[in-house]
Amino acid sequence: MKRSEETKQIKEYIEAIELLDAARTFRLLDLKAIQNLAEHTSLSDIKRVYHELKKDLEKIAYYPAQNPDFRNIAKKYALLKIFASSAGVFLMSSVMMFSFFPSLLRDIPSEAKLLYFALLLLCIIIINLAIITGYKMKKMYVRIYMQKSFSVKEARIKKATQFLINRLIEHAEALGEDLKKYSVRLIHDDYENIEKILVKANK
Repeated sequence: MKRSEETKQIKEYIEAIELLDAARTFRLLDLKAIQNLAEHTSLSDIKRVYHELKKDLEKIAYYPAQNPDFRNIAKKYALLKIFASSAGVFLMSSVMMFSFFPSLLRDIPSEAKLLYFALLLLCIIIINLAIITGYKMKKMYVRIYMQKSFSVKEARIKKATQFLINRLIEHAEALGEDLKKYSVRLIHDDYENIEKILVKANK
């Protein structure tokens, strides 16, 4: 096996481990990355793990969309984000314009000033509504996932991730490859032999 192919396989193990670790905290909502990896890798371990976890991963990724309340708040948040972006541009443009040309504000007629300040207030309200709605959506997102049915799926994903970590270590040792030069970043640090791949847990 060529050196480039050996390095590629190690990187594929690492990618699969990082993606599954993210799925444990329900952060893998787009399955394209793990699907593409499973389809194109030559490693049977990754193909088998993906095949075994496919239904669990799909259930986790698509579950929020099945909740009517979450769908409604997600739509509101998406709409508010669009308006908040425009409001932010308007606010920043106003601040910059009147910072460079303060006389413009003095020259604006009283009626126009009232309208302008009303628009500023509306922009601030929209931005704050977007922030509050986003916060509520995240809380609902966590509440949806913190159910007993998902704890079983999370345990299966952890077990599969541990299997790939063990296989990565075995694979690297067989090749005489030093894993210290690979940057493996995981969210969880509750795996066995984690020190051998120098994972830095991101809490």
